[in-house]
Amino acid sequence: MMSVRKGASVIRPLRLPRPAFAVSHSRLALNTIQNSPNSNFRSLSSYALKPSQSQVSTARQLRWFETEADYHDIADEALVTIQDSIDEVFDKNSIEYEVSLASGVLTFSLPPHGTWVINKQTPNRQLWWSSPLSGPKRYEYDEGDDLWFSTKDGLTLGPFLVQEIRRFYPELEEWELNV
Repeated sequence: MMSVRKGASVIRPLRLPRPAFAVSHSRLALNTIQNSPNSNFRSLSSYALKPSQSQVSTARQLRWFETEADYHDIADEALVTIQDSIDEVFDKNSIEYEVSLASGVLTFSLPPHGTWVINKQTPNRQLWWSSPLSGPKRYEYDEGDDLWFSTKDGLTLGPFLVQEIRRFYPELEEWELNV
């Protein structure tokens, strides 16, 4: 994106918000919404998706980072928080694990269950997730809630990670992770 400097101020092109249906944190599947008799959605073949009023009011506002440095600060803080939480909870419960954070990539393994990877995706200003259970996801930052949420289903990163790990270790019922 080009900026034009005029006098002492910088004029930047207008960034339009994303459509509300793309970032709605409603947990309904698109096909459920589309086939609902009370829905304002048109068929997918028309490519003219319109959110209902209830979806507009619950849409998440995406964080448009002012600078790349802002993105890195917030993303790094999330990755460090996740790493520290994993260290604390797994050590306390004597769970065998490995965790590492290097160059914006957090990797943790739970033998024999698999390896999870969460990494920064700087061009998109997202966090990307790879899991042996749920596969890949992309997370956007919600400044209002100070949380990263999935672009697929609207679930937040920390609670979803905890939910996946509890499948193998139900004794971690007290563990909370708000990222």
